[in-house]
Amino acid sequence: MAKVKTAAEAIGRPEWGTAGGPNNAGGYNSRPWDVPFFQENTFDNFRSDYGRFFLSWYQSELIQHGDKVLTVAREAFGSTELSVKISGIHWFYSHPSHAAELTAGFYNTDGNDGYGQIADMLASHNATFCFTCLEMRNDEQDPSCNSGPFELVRQTKDAADSRGIFYAGENALPRYDQRAYDTMLEQSAYGAEPLHAFTYLRLNDQLLQGNNWDLFRNFVSNMQALS
Repeated sequence: MAKVKTAAEAIGRPEWGTAGGPNNAGGYNSRPWDVPFFQENTFDNFRSDYGRFFLSWYQSELIQHGDKVLTVAREAFGSTELSVKISGIHWFYSHPSHAAELTAGFYNTDGNDGYGQIADMLASHNATFCFTCLEMRNDEQDPSCNSGPFELVRQTKDAADSRGIFYAGENALPRYDQRAYDTMLEQSAYGAEPLHAFTYLRLNDQLLQGNNWDLFRNFVSNMQALS
């Protein structure tokens, strides 16, 4: 709260530093269309002057934290490749507010490319952008959540490619079906640069049951062909 107070005073709006964040953003289980901050046509919403101020400040604090951690990691590990896992917050990605991302500090709405800013920070440390949910399709998610994992993966891949840094991927859920493998292959082939690395979740007994192992072997072979 001291930091947001200082940031508000620095731009001549000290009253914005005493609010403690938006007071109209609901709670953990709120839906964006039920609370004023995430609605498009309300006065004190995410597109208001205060909303833009707070969301920009919030994301900048998290990016600065990542920068500090990577600075220490680079000093400790030298030229060793560093990879940073970025959370795949795909809920409400297709809603204009991107409410779940905003709540987590990813200011990725209203023309603001939150993942581009994260990629800029990673590029300054020559760190790999590691992302999840490469196996997900939009139509597999609860329709009420306005999820957009497929497009989210592509936005993050574009962000990494445009900054010239490596992009690594993984699946979010244990999946052993052909559709999931096909989606992972499609996402891995997307973009200007090839996927740098892929982590498969999870190696367990279920992977060895029935036809699962044969499907996995074919998937590994097809992934290798992309490299």
